[in-house]
Amino acid sequence: KVQKRDVDSFYTEEQLNSYYWSPFGETLGDYRRGVELSDAMLDLLDETCRKYEIEWFCSILDFPSYQALKRFNPRLIKVPSTISNHREYQKQLAEDYRGTIVVSTGYTEQEYVDHVLRTYTQSEAIYLMHCISAYPTPRSACNVAVVGEYNAISRNDPRILPAYSSHDLGAMGSMLSIASGARMIEK
Repeated sequence: KVQKRDVDSFYTEEQLNSYYWSPFGETLGDYRRGVELSDAMLDLLDETCRKYEIEWFCSILDFPSYQALKRFNPRLIKVPSTISNHREYQKQLAEDYRGTIVVSTGYTEQEYVDHVLRTYTQSEAIYLMHCISAYPTPRSACNVAVVGEYNAISRNDPRILPAYSSHDLGAMGSMLSIASGARMIEK
């Protein structure tokens, strides 16, 4: 899994110009442009993955990035929890994309899950991916019971697939999430 954002539209001018030291320069804009995947890099990724029969997918943070990635005909895309409040983008995405979507629910509440279920009505399948937005997540804070809640939701809608994004050390959170019904693990 890789990540794509359109740096110049995702951030404000003030954010882009703010100080941020990196090997690419001294602003956040320098850093984000330095680490962002270019079209040539995406072409190389796709070519390499095809050669080795590896399926790749992408967290897509904005509509310009989604449009840039459509040429690869993605079977699966991810909406990371960092953009859970970017509802207009999600609406645009849901209107255009019909494939499988992975929606991370880190640092969100039930209202966001309700939004996801209302918004992605045309999606082939929806992985509801529970995660705790702490790196690393203490074992005691994994709260994999949420995966069980997503499993319960899936009983009423077969398009829903419970999932778990493991930011914890070791395998215990992943094992418990599988026992709770997870169909996808991101480690």
